[in-house]
Parts: sequence; structure tokens; C-alpha cells
Amino acid sequence: MSEKNKPAEADRVEKPAQSPLKNGAEPDPNVDSELDIQDLLKKYLPNYEVKPAEDSAAQKDSDGMEIGSFFISDPASAAGKPSGNAPEKTADETKESSEARSSAKPNLFSRLRGAMKEAKEARREAENEDDEVRTEAEDTAVPDSGLFERLVAEAQPEDDAPTIPSGTPADKAAAPEEVPADEEIGSGEAADVMDASDESESSDKSDVEEVSDAADESKVGDDAGDAGKKQNDADEMDDTDRNLMVAFGLEDQLDRKAGAGTADAVAAQNAEEIRRRDEEQRRALEYEYTERSQTPKIAAAYTSTLRSLKIKMIVGAVLSVILFFFENITLFGVQHGGVFDPAVFPVVYIMASLQLTLLVCAVAYEQILPGLRNLVTGRPTPESVTGVLAIFAILYSAYEAIVSVQGVEPVMYNFAVAFCAMLSLIYAYVNTKREVFSFNIVSSKKPKYLFRRVPEGAESPESAAFGETGEDAPDVLQISRAGFVDGYFGRTSAILHSTRVYVGAMLTVICAAAVLMAIVAALRGAAASGAVTVAYICVLAAIPMSMFFTYSYPLYRANREAYEYESTIVGDSSVEEYAGSSIISFDDTNVFPSYSVKVQNIKVYNNNRIDRVLYYAASAFAAAGGPLNDVFDVATMEMGHSDDVEILEAASGCLETRVDGRRILFGRSDVLTEKGVDIPEEIVEEDSYIEGDFSIMYMVCDGDLVAKMYIKYIMDADFEFIVRQFTQNGTCVCVKTLDPNIDENMIFSKVKGKKYPLRVIKRRDDDAVLERADSGVVTRGTTKSLLQVISFCDMVMNVKRSNTIISIVAAVLTVFIMFVVSISGSVGRIGSWLIVLYQLFWFIPGLLTAKFNIR
Repeated sequence: MSEKNKPAEADRVEKPAQSPLKNGAEPDPNVDSELDIQDLLKKYLPNYEVKPAEDSAAQKDSDGMEIGSFFISDPASAAGKPSGNAPEKTADETKESSEARSSAKPNLFSRLRGAMKEAKEARREAENEDDEVRTEAEDTAVPDSGLFERLVAEAQPEDDAPTIPSGTPADKAAAPEEVPADEEIGSGEAADVMDASDESESSDKSDVEEVSDAADESKVGDDAGDAGKKQNDADEMDDTDRNLMVAFGLEDQLDRKAGAGTADAVAAQNAEEIRRRDEEQRRALEYEYTERSQTPKIAAAYTSTLRSLKIKMIVGAVLSVILFFFENITLFGVQHGGVFDPAVFPVVYIMASLQLTLLVCAVAYEQILPGLRNLVTGRPTPESVTGVLAIFAILYSAYEAIVSVQGVEPVMYNFAVAFCAMLSLIYAYVNTKREVFSFNIVSSKKPKYLFRRVPEGAESPESAAFGETGEDAPDVLQISRAGFVDGYFGRTSAILHSTRVYVGAMLTVICAAAVLMAIVAALRGAAASGAVTVAYICVLAAIPMSMFFTYSYPLYRANREAYEYESTIVGDSSVEEYAGSSIISFDDTNVFPSYSVKVQNIKVYNNNRIDRVLYYAASAFAAAGGPLNDVFDVATMEMGHSDDVEILEAASGCLETRVDGRRILFGRSDVLTEKGVDIPEEIVEEDSYIEGDFSIMYMVCDGDLVAKMYIKYIMDADFEFIVRQFTQNGTCVCVKTLDPNIDENMIFSKVKGKKYPLRVIKRRDDDAVLERADSGVVTRGTTKSLLQVISFCDMVMNVKRSNTIISIVAAVLTVFIMFVVSISGSVGRIGSWLIVLYQLFWFIPGLLTAKFNIR
């Protein structure tokens, strides 16, 4: 380097031991972030002066920028002349390059400073966080990168991936509408004040790439070399070097080193990258609930959706009533006159009926159009039925208008189509109310308990307890805690395979049956118009419109009941996922709450002190957990307990620990005797008169008997009811505990001797709260609430199966009735009101089934 290019000694910045951004090296917690910035400035800005910010306030607005607590300025720029030998640019080129750089520079600079701040915070958190807890949280967290690609992949119309229909809160959440954080969603039972977070969690977490070793040798000087040297310098620079030079305003020097126009190209590329990331983030937020800062917007979308659906139902009901009287006015002894007289102006009468029908369908277009789209893509839903009937109404009305003649009154059946459109609106309203229940639970700030499924085929203690392991191991659900629940919209908007099969099969079979009925009518001498009418009536009457009820009300009722326990089932997909689980695993505190466990008496042996007995017991069970943890914790509140505890072994009837280096055992006398502990026989026999309500636990310290405790366990009043429900659904129960007094025999003795499929396993999950987790059964209450709600999944599935069978029977019976009516020639006596009344009749069995089974 020439003497003129060497910075003055006064301008040199002392270099830290190691830059935290260089070559991927781990950051040094002792190096201050300001020194890191100075190191970067020393490396990339040799022509710049570094001064304390307070000394250069006068220059900041004119010719520099502030980084942290330092201010940087370019002496050459301050003097009004270009630095180095940069070629002069025209006014247009200067304007274009400045516009491109202005959009990229602040963002890159913010990314650099934000990344350094995040790195420092991450180091601080890593020092205070347990390695095992951190690993588990990282394994369950959903990474920001690739989020949009994953959500879009799930939304594609293939397999069972969920789609977000238009007009849903997932779409409206992207609208610019904002509401206060405390705004309620919905009204009535669904209303709940949202716990919207005041903090805005930034999801734009850009990464600062490593600075390569080649940058150490790069020199930004006033005198540029020849063309060969320029090429070598350009080869040594990577994208990070170019981005940093643009961020620090060294565009001219970058052009000299890498070629003219390089700075403009880098700035344009960075601007496009920022735009792409912003667009991806915006679109990702339209598809999924990924952070609490979205809560107010989603709450506003739900509120708007419920209000809109209420208005649409009112308008649709008014139009449907008008259509009912228009098509069935003769029931009241009145005849149309004037232009609406069907005998004189049949085409006007037909078109008026069709227009009223289309108006009702227009009100429900947000349900009909997605239903038709799903039908075309092979994923039919209940809304697809409304779309199909609307098309049939148009075709039938057009056909009748063509073949109609004066003097013959046409009979219209479009009121049944309008009724189906109204059902689709009610279906959407009920589903939205149900989602409001779910969102109020999922968006809560409180840590939530949830069920997590053990991976399929993975061996687990629960499966081993029932003798089933390996690939054929049963489904196991375990209770966990998490701060944020992922996959909300993915679950609420999923189209189930069973729904697709049912709706698709019913539409296919009924349309085929209608064609068959038309053929039968034609063979019996009916005119073409009569045969088409028979087919149309067959479709309207045989299609089970009760499916709108079958696929909405049971889960709505279950969620309404679950909301009383501060719990929820997120979407239809969760019902199928969690129904029929083979094993459910939970802690001993759900069976024996700590408030119902009492230490009635303690006998101390071998001249031991009672305070030391309680101290060691409290220390051991603070690590083991369970109901005795709280009992001994209260007893030693003033003296405290030790944290130097290690669980050595947990077996049936025994718990072996090490407290402050001393070997402490707890358990039954027979088990401790097998381990070589000498317990005098007279001490054991003196308890022979004790009734079975007490559990006798011996305590041994370094091989010597220390104490004997008489403990009374009282079972939770709802536990037997919960286990009975699980048993009826074919689900087994595992109780996790390290308490030596709790085993299967002890539990069965307190449930009146009934042998439920229950096992006690000696294992305990970490109580740490996961950062994020994906689950479909969630509670913001207690684990007991979660256990009471999980059985609703089986109840809903049973009701849906029953209602599906009922609808199939109704469809078969309808086809048979239409066959009889067609043969008897009584089709003309059927009106649209009779079709609707017949459809309503089949709602009654489904309603009774849901009310009696889900409670």
C-alpha cells in the first residue's frame, strides 16, 4: 500500500480479538458490538473517518451516517470531490443509480445491525437456557425460511392438503383493516375478548452471511490498477462484499474494482430481493396464523365474516320466502294474475322463478363458487351440492321455457334450490362460530396444554406397557405444553378425504338414479318434459341436504361444550386425527391432585431428626414431581430443599435418589427388603391393622431406616368418569409417575375394583414449555380439561357416522319413492314446498343423535 493511502495513526481503530462476523467464527461475548462495527469500518472504509457521534452531529445530516454510537463521514465527499479515480457520470446515470441504491441501502444496513443485535441476544439466552430444553424447542419450532412454500404446497388441490376457500377469515386477514386488541369476536356464546399482543414480533429475520477471507485482502484505494488487476479484485469479491460496500455508500469504489455498473446491478438485485421477501411474507400471512401480531387482524376478519353472514342470511331468507309464495301460492287459494299468470305467460313465470333463485344463490356466491371449484378439482364439499343444484335449476328452467306452451301451467321447484343455498349460508355461519371458539383458545397468551402424537412406528414406554412395539405399535397421545400453536388455518380449512368420498359418491349415484327414473318415465309413455321433471325432482329430493348439518353441527356442539373447559378442537381434520387413539398418556397429578394427598403421620427411627427427614423428602420429590412434591414443599417452606438431586432408579414400589451425595430410598417394605435394606419385622407387622386407604412409604438413607410415612391418596372425582369414557371408545390409559406408592393395584382399589385398561409407567416428561407445537386439541386451562375434551373427538366421529348412514338410507328410500310416484303418475302433485318439508324431516334424526351423544 502506498504511503498516501495509509490511514493516519490517529484515525486507526483498535481491532478486536476476533470479529464475530468473520469466517463463521463464534461471537466473543466479551467483545462489545461497537468494536465489531469499528472492525468492519476499518476493513471496508479505509478512507473514512470514525468519530464519536456526539462530536459530529453537525455533519450527520449532510455527508455521513450514524452506526451505533459512532458516526462515519467521507472526507472526499465532504470536500465536494469524488473519492478515488471514479469516472464521472452523467446526470441521468447518477439519478438512476441513486434511486436504485436508495431502496437497498437502508434495508441492508438495518439487516447488518439487526443481525449483530440478534447474535448478542442469542448468546445471552444460550448461557441461561438448559441444553435439553433448547434442543426440544428448536426441534418443534417452525422455521421462517420456506414457510410460504410449505403453505402453498399444502394449499394445492392434491391428496388431502388443505385449501383456503375465498371469503374465509384466512383471506380477509390480509386486508388492511385493523381493530383494537381488546375487540370481541362474534356475539353470544362465541364472544371472547381477544388477548392481542401489544408487542409486534418482527418476522423479517434476515441473515447476515459470513465475510469471506478474500475480503481481508481487498483494498479500496484511490488509484485503480490496470484491467488485469481489476479482474482479479472482482474475482476475489463475493456477494457479501458487494452488498456491504453498497450499504456503506462505496458504490464508486465498487465500480472501479468490479467494473462499471456493478453497484447499480447490486442495488437493483437487493431491491428485488427485498420486494420478493416482503411479498412472500405477505402471502404467507394470508395462508397461516404464524405469530401473535396477526391476532387483531384475524379477529377483525372473523368479526366481519360473522356480520356479513348474518346480513346474507337475512337477505337470503327474505328472498326465499318470496320464492316460496311465488311457486306455491295456490296452497293458499290464490292464483297469479297479470304477467305472472303461468297459464298465459309461462315463460315470464319461469324466468321470474329463476331470477329469484339466482338472487338467493348470488347472496351465497362465496360458498357456491369455491364448492364448484372443489368439485372440478376432485375435492367436492357440501357447498358443491349447492353449486350443482344451481346449475340444474338454470338448465331445467331454460328447458321449461323452451317447451312451454300457453294454457299449460308449468310447475317450478326452484324453492328447493334456494333452500339449499340458505343451508350453505347457515353451514358457513356455524363453521365460523366454531372457528371463533377455536381461535380464542389458540391465540391466548397463556401457555397451552395440547396433545402431541408419538411418531408412527416409534417405540414408546406407553406401547411397551401394553406389550405392543415396533411398526405395529398403537397410536399414542402425550400431553405437552407450548407457547404458540401452529397449523391453525391448515386444520380449520382442510377438506377431509371422507367428506370428498361421501359427497362425490352421493352426487354420482343420485344423478345416475335420476337418469334411470327419467328412462323409466319415458318407457311408461311420459313426454320428454315429464321425464325431465321426474329426474329433476329425484335429484332435489334424494340429495341429502342434511349433510350441511352432519358436517357442521356435531363439531360445533362439541366445541361449544369444550369451550366451557377453556379447550377446543381445531377443525374437522383434528377430529379424525385424534379419534380412535389407542393410548393416552398423562401425569399422576391428574389422578391424585396434590390438594387431595395428605401425609397423616411420620415415624422417625435411629435417632434421626424430623426436619432432616422432611428436607431429604422434599428434595427428592421436588426432582421426581407428582402430588408429593407439593405436599413436602409446603412442609419445608421455611427451610427449603436441595437442588443437588439425582434420580438413580424408579421402579414399581421404589424410588432411589441421591441427595447432596447421600443415597436416599423411598418405597414399600417388601421392595426395599429385596434391595438389601434391613427393616425389622416388628416395624412392618405393626401396620397390619392399617386399612387400605393408607399407603405406607419407608425412607432409607445410606442403607439405614430413617422414617415411615402414612400417606392418604384421594382420587380425583372425575378420573373414573374420564377413564370410563376412554374405555368405551377403546382407548387405553397410561399414568406417568415416579411416586413409589402409585401402581395399578393401588388405583384399581380406589375405583371399586374395576379393571380398566390402565398401566402405570415410570416416566415423566419435562415440564418445559415448548416455543411452538402443532396440535388439534388445545386447552388454555389444565391437563384435566384436555382429558375431558379429547373424548369429544370420538363422540363427533360416532355422530357423523350415524348421520351418514341416516342420509344414505334417506337417499335410497327417496329413489324408491320416486320410482313408485313415477309409475303411479303422481309427479304433478309434488310441489317445491313438499320437497323442502321432506328434506327437513331427515334433519330430526341427526339433531337427536348429536344432542344425546355429545354432552
